[in-house]
Amino acid sequence: MLTSCSDSTEKAPPGGVGATTRAPRTSYVPPHLRNRSPSTSAPVSHYDAAVGNGHQGHGGPLPAGIRSVGPRNDRSGVSSSHGGNGGGGAWNNRNNGWDHGRARESNPFQDELDTEQAFGAQENTGINFDAYDDIPVETSGKDVPPPVNTFAEIDLGEALNLNIRRCKYVKPTPVQRYAIPIALAGRDLMACAQTGSGKTAAFCFPIISGIMKSSQSAPRPPRMPRMAFPLALILSPTRELSLQIHEEARKFAYQTGVRVVVAYGGAPINLQLRELERGVDILVATPGRLVDLLERARVSLQMIRYLALDEADRMLDMGFEPQIRRIVQQMDMPPPGLRQTMLFSATFPKEIQVRFSVSKGIIKSYLNTVALNIMTKILGMQP
Repeated sequence: MLTSCSDSTEKAPPGGVGATTRAPRTSYVPPHLRNRSPSTSAPVSHYDAAVGNGHQGHGGPLPAGIRSVGPRNDRSGVSSSHGGNGGGGAWNNRNNGWDHGRARESNPFQDELDTEQAFGAQENTGINFDAYDDIPVETSGKDVPPPVNTFAEIDLGEALNLNIRRCKYVKPTPVQRYAIPIALAGRDLMACAQTGSGKTAAFCFPIISGIMKSSQSAPRPPRMPRMAFPLALILSPTRELSLQIHEEARKFAYQTGVRVVVAYGGAPINLQLRELERGVDILVATPGRLVDLLERARVSLQMIRYLALDEADRMLDMGFEPQIRRIVQQMDMPPPGLRQTMLFSATFPKEIQVRFSVSKGIIKSYLNTVALNIMTKILGMQP
């Protein structure tokens, strides 16, 4: 007989008066471990290991003096796979931009490696550059630097030379033999060579090499939020050509610390803005999209040291002359003399020379400019 209320409570089963007694619940065992003999120590899950390393679990104890404030959203780093030149990164106060370390940089040569493994080595059916040795080359200008015969003769930097070997470039093409030494000497250049003759490497190699060599002594860009300050600008008339230049420049700049970003019309601008915010050294752009970025105050040209115009004749034919004049003359781009200008064209008519002349503010002076004309019209393709 119960003598008091406390006796009733003590003798009542757990869970309240009248509650039924339940068997203790066993711990969950994964299916692949159920038929094994029981071991002395239970397996530790990744979650338990995380709790044991100092992270708070559900209901887990906190160290003394630490108060739970809810989940923490760590935004110290951002991951990126667009373009392949970015990888992950974090804001770098020294460079006033996103620090894209070499370890996080994706390999732009991976697709080619996969293709070679899948299909094996394929015969090159492009232009026969060995036949270029007998093609005449015209140069005009004062004290033109002599051409080179191999890439080893040019001081481009160890990282860039390694990428040249990765691209399997053995012998420079005529436009590369003449244009690279001229550009490395700091001279303005007006070059004429047919499409597919290696013009992209002819202006990318000097630009990347120059940025690498001056990275320590270059002035820091001003601290302005959400605005990119590229050091080099490459203008091309079409989206397809811009993408092609971007892909080649990514290979040349792989693991050099030089970041290449492309901007073109006909695509969402938000993704391109996000890439620009992560930092840019070389900007490849079409004139229309670049004007849009300048009007939005998302790109500044005041740090430009290299200006390259590819397919200049096509840009004039497509009516981009007003945009080019606005970019070069009416924005904050440094004037000729403070930047180096390289013009590449498949044709070299008098109209090109007049429109991109000293009076138009494109080049510094005729004394500092070298005109290069590669006579390649008679060169055919391999049979």
